[in-house]
Amino acid sequence: MRTIDKNTIQSYQNHIYTQEKSQNTIDKYIRDIRTFTAWLQTQEQKDITKKTHRSSGQKNRKTSGKSN
Repeated sequence: MRTIDKNTIQSYQNHIYTQEKSQNTIDKYIRDIRTFTAWLQTQEQKDITKKTHRSSGQKNRKTSGKSN
């Protein structure tokens, strides 16, 4: 299983810098990743998968009244 650590975030930040993204875009992407990883650490379920994340998103859409 892959983890998101400081080195992974730094590597991604370097990658998007080479893609010539604006500094504001880079800052937002990194902020979003850090917010997600902070949320992830609060979850009791240790093995969060794409399937788990997708089903969680579907519950949120149903309860918020939004549809796709």
